[in-house]
Order: sequence, then structure tokens, then C-alpha cells
Amino acid sequence: MSRRDQTQFVLLVAIGSVAAARSLMATAPMVVWDGDAAFDATPLQGIGPLGSLGLDVLTFLAASVSIWISSTHALGWRAWLPVAALPASAVLAWHGTHDFESLWRGAAWLSAVWGALALFLGAAGSTEIAQRIRTVVVATLLSIGAALLVRGMWQVTAEHAATIEYFGEYAEEFFTARGWEPDSPQAHAFERRLVANEAGGWYGLANLYGGVIGTIAVAMAGLLCAGWRHADTRVRAVALTLIGLAIALVAFNGGKAAIAATLIGLAMAAGSSSRPARGVRAWGAVRACIVAIPLLVGVVVAARFMAGPEALGAERSLLMRGFYQDGAWQVLMNHPLGVGASGFQQAFLQVAAETCPEDAASVHHAWGDWLVSAGWAGLGLVLVAACFLWKGTAPAGGAASADRPVEPVSEPAFVAAIAAGVIALVAIADSADPEGLTVAVVSIAACALLARMLAPWLCTTMCATGSWRIGAVATLALVTSLDMFHWHSGAASWCWILAGALAAEASIPEGAPTAASRTAMRGSALCAGALALSCLVVVPAVFQQERVLQSTAEDVARAADPHTPSGEMESLATARIRASTYLGEAFDALPTRRRIRELSIEQGLMGMVDIRFPHVADEVMMRIHQVASNTRADPHRTVAEARLLAETSQAMVARAGADPMGLVAAWEDVVAMSPRDARAWIRLGEARWRAGSSGGAVEAWREALRRDDLQSLDPVRQLPRRLRERVQQKIDASQVPDALRPS
Repeated sequence: MSRRDQTQFVLLVAIGSVAAARSLMATAPMVVWDGDAAFDATPLQGIGPLGSLGLDVLTFLAASVSIWISSTHALGWRAWLPVAALPASAVLAWHGTHDFESLWRGAAWLSAVWGALALFLGAAGSTEIAQRIRTVVVATLLSIGAALLVRGMWQVTAEHAATIEYFGEYAEEFFTARGWEPDSPQAHAFERRLVANEAGGWYGLANLYGGVIGTIAVAMAGLLCAGWRHADTRVRAVALTLIGLAIALVAFNGGKAAIAATLIGLAMAAGSSSRPARGVRAWGAVRACIVAIPLLVGVVVAARFMAGPEALGAERSLLMRGFYQDGAWQVLMNHPLGVGASGFQQAFLQVAAETCPEDAASVHHAWGDWLVSAGWAGLGLVLVAACFLWKGTAPAGGAASADRPVEPVSEPAFVAAIAAGVIALVAIADSADPEGLTVAVVSIAACALLARMLAPWLCTTMCATGSWRIGAVATLALVTSLDMFHWHSGAASWCWILAGALAAEASIPEGAPTAASRTAMRGSALCAGALALSCLVVVPAVFQQERVLQSTAEDVARAADPHTPSGEMESLATARIRASTYLGEAFDALPTRRRIRELSIEQGLMGMVDIRFPHVADEVMMRIHQVASNTRADPHRTVAEARLLAETSQAMVARAGADPMGLVAAWEDVVAMSPRDARAWIRLGEARWRAGSSGGAVEAWREALRRDDLQSLDPVRQLPRRLRERVQQKIDASQVPDALRPS
């Protein structure tokens, strides 16, 4: 193997390892301060934006060099495929310049896309090196099924009960820290999701877990059908066990989308592997149907939405997705350049149907997420995905070399899986308890052993037949059209890289590349490198902010801990106010990271309420009100920032006797940005009443009750009965003539 081939092998296997690592750890916007540090000082077991950007830089750089190396190959039209991803990459990068949330989430998406493109271009063909790369990457990605099964079964049998017990002890403090009343819709919705015993792996969501583990089960079933005679007894037993456990957990979770996709995928895998297509036309018809799956799902969801809430009885899943698709279309029409990778929820609040009870962060359809995020430029990503689906179901390109000896693949697959596990362990080592760390180590060991065992069998089976991929690709197409896979960075990376590896199975003719294709490839490689540099630019500021987040969380936790020595004790309010100040200063290091500014205001509000010295409270109140007021000049202002300004204005009116009209204007901003929020309408009514506008108050309260009535599709999200009664009493009392009111 030449030095160039060795470099290509290392780069592409590294891309697969990073994708597997992302599937073995959680990813969150705020690893620390995910909740209130006073009640839960343990950081989230996973990576935040800093870790995510680091993995993105590695993937972008590996993809850049790999695509440059691939420019010497004769790839034909495939050489131009990366060009289709350039417009969406540019638009998402532009959105990232004014919204850090869109930056890190968009970078995670794009690194997956460019990694898949590099794999598709660098591992295609019937050469030994291409076959080896595909085998190792697919073995690594499928082997995470073992880790997910271990983690999922631990969650179902042990972790869930411990979580419920812990929540029962601190439920009241938990709700108070988030500003929720125990009888509020938010509290009920949280409790409903918490008590559901589901396996979520490191994704935290049962539907994502079910889709990934279901796809792995389908891929393994297809491989087993196609390569039964190539597998020894040990491989058959392990594969059958994994398939059975995976299907059982998919059924246990109860996600209808994952169950349907898994069953359909299994049927297609079994049918295509046991009875290969009898001709080019038959095979082409199957491939065309699979490529059309996302479009067909979109049509079905749209039809369900148009049928209305009363159709199909209690069916709500497709109906909710219909709401998301309808909102996504309106967002796309209003924002042809998209709203960024994290902007859909904010835009959806303003255009969603009145009867939609949810505030979705994702369209739950891959194409929809790309289009609302990157605007019409997202069509380039749709084209890339469609190409992967089409090529992923093509006949095997390596059939002629199936019996040719190939360099060993067991050790590289084992090392790739271990590398993924080490990345995940480093991310969770500081925050995991001993039991959690043990489960993670066992999971990763199972993953590595499975990769080592599967790789030789996969090497023979993958190149001998392409029919096994039909079920896997169909399942991928289904789950990404029904759930938020391409919004969640871990699931998106796994899906894209697997799709790129499956698409690379098609044979590509050897020969000399044209000058135009070489230019396109090298230009694309430079663009991938530029994306890596754009992520690196913000890393120092993000690192500085992460240090402040960690130190302030520890400070507040120490003040709240009753076991802290008396000599080190201080007021929790004082710790919160100090945290508010430090967080505000950290925000200046990267002003597009608005969550830190929001956290600064929240901690200032909470500390101001409990502070014992009035003059200190007044100073804090003035400072955080000024910070909150500065958000008004931000053209990309979020509803969370508008709500915080309203809360600080409330404090100004209550403590300093400020003009109540400012409070009215603040709550009017909130309802303008989130018109379906019944609670915001109630607060607006209270503000108007305080300002002397009884008629305006009654109007707002009536609108609150009307908006609440429209949320009947999900009663848990409606206002508590007692709150509705109080609002109605206020309306009734305000309509009594002054002459009849008791003196």
C-alpha cells in the first residue's frame, strides 16, 4: 500500500471513528449549567460546543486532505458532487456569524456532510484499499449497536428507577429552579416524559435511539441473509443476538416511526437478499422507490395534516409532523436564505397554526431541516442525500474481487472502535459517577470486540453482494424523514457517514481525471479546510467561556451545599449575583453566544430576590435590566431574551416604581414573538392592569383563555384548572360596574 493510500486510509477511518464517537456521548449547548447548579452541580455527561467544534475541525481537516488526494482519481460526475454542498455550507456559516448556536450546530451538520462526501469519493471503487476502508468504517459504525444495547438495557433496568427516586426527592426545588409551578403544563409534560421507561442511549431521546439501533438491526439482518455461508457459527450467533435485542428495544421504546421503519427495512432486507432483483429494471424500480421515500413521507404527512385533527382517531404523530411541515414551508417562504441551524424553533413560534400545542426545534424531516436552515441553498444537501440513497442501493461494485485476498481488517476496525470509545470516555470522565463510567467502559469494550469480529465477515459479504444495502438504506431514508435525526448532531453524523460508506460501494472506472474535475475537487477541498479554520477561530473565546461556566457553577453549588464548612459558607444569593457578573463578562468574549447572557440575567434575578441588602439588590436590578434592554437592539433577538426583559422590567416596577408602560411593552414583545403562549398573555393582562388599562387587561386575559382552549390536542400543555379559574374571576370582576363594587 502506497503512502498516499495509507494516508487516505487513516483519514477516512478517522472520520468514521469520530462519527461513532459522537454516537457514544451526549451533545448539549450547555454542558454545565444545563440546570440550576444549586440543585444539580454535575455537568452533563457529554460534550458541549467546545468539544463538538473540536471534533468538527478534525473531520473537516480529514475531509479536506482526503478530497484533495481523491482529485487524482477518475470520478466523472461524482467529482462535482461536493460543489452541490457549497451553497448550503456558505449560508450556514453566514448564519453562524451572528448566532453561536447556529454556528456549532451547523458545523456539526456540515462536518458530517463533508466527511460523508470524502468517504464517498475516497473509498469508492473495487481496489483493495477502497474495499478495506469501506469495511473498517462500516464495521465501526455498526459495532456501536453493542454499546447502545448495553447502555439501553442499563437505562431500562437500573438507571430509570434511580432517576425517578432522585427526582422525587428534589422535584419541588427542580421546578422552582426553572420557574415552573408544580401544577403547570411544563411540569406535567416533564413528568410525563420522565416516568416513561425508555432506552435513549446517549441521544437522550427514545425515537433517535430506536431509529439508530433499528437501522443497525436491519443492516445486520441484510448482511446475515446475504452472507450466511461466509459467516462462522460465532458470527452468526452474535449477529442474531444483536438483531433480536435491538428489535426488542425498538419495540419496548414504542416509537411508531422507528418501529415502522425497522419492520419495513427488515422486510426489504430479507426479500432483496434472499431473492436478488431479476433484472436491471426490477433493481432500478426498487432503487427509485427508496430514493423517493422522503418525498412520499412528506406527501403522506401533508395529507394527514389536511385531513384535520379529528381524522384517524387518536393518531397524533403524523398530525404533529404535519404542523411542523406546514410551519417549515411558511418559514422557507419568509426566509429564502434560511434561519440557521438553530433558528427553526424561533421562526416556528410566529407561524405555527393556533391549534399546534408544540414548539418544535426540528421539522422532523431531514429535507425540511436543511431547507429551513439554509433556505433554498439546502437543495444542494437534498441532492447529495438523494445521490447517496441512489448509489447506496446500486449493485455491488466489488463482486469481481470478492475472492481476492485483502489486507487484514480486524485490527484496524478494533483500533477505530477503541479510538471512538476513548474520545467518548474523555468527554464523560469528569462528570460520570462510578456506575456510569463502568457502563461506558463495558459498552465501549463490547463495541470494539464486535467491530473486530465483524470486519473479516463484512469484507467478504459486502463486496459479494449489494442487495443487503437495500434494507439499510431504506430504513435510513424512513427514519430521517420521520424524526429529528439530522437535527441531532450525533445521529446526523452517524447517518451521513454510514450513507457515504454504503454509497461508496458502487464501482468507479479507473483512469485519468479531467482538468475540470480536478479543479472542482481541489476547490471543494479548500472549502472544507476553510470551514475547519472558521471553527478554529472561535475556539479560544469558547474555551474562555467554558472555564467561566465551570467556575461559576462550582461557586453556586458550594454556596448551596449544606455540608460546606461554616468558614467557607456564604449566601447563595451572593454567589448567584457574583456568577451573574462573571457570566456577563464572559458573554463579551463571544457576544453571539446568547445563552450565556440569558444565564447571567437569570442568576441576577434569582440572587436579587434573596439578597439581604436592598441597595445591593437595586444595583443588581439596574445592571441586569440594562443588559436585558440591550437585547432590544439585536435584530436576531429570541423570545427567551424578550421574556427575560419582561421579567427584569417586572422587578423594576415592583422594587423601584418604574413606569409600568415599559412592562406592558415588554410583554407585548413576548406575545408578538410567541403568540400561542397563554401564560404570556396572562402576564400582559396583569401588566396592562397595573398600568391602568382595565379594558386592555381583559382583552389580554380573554385571549389567554382562547389560546389555551386551542391547545386541546395536548391537554397536558394547557393551563392548570385553578389558574384558568383565577383568570376568569379577574375578567368577571373587571366587568362589574364601579357603582356595584363593594367599597
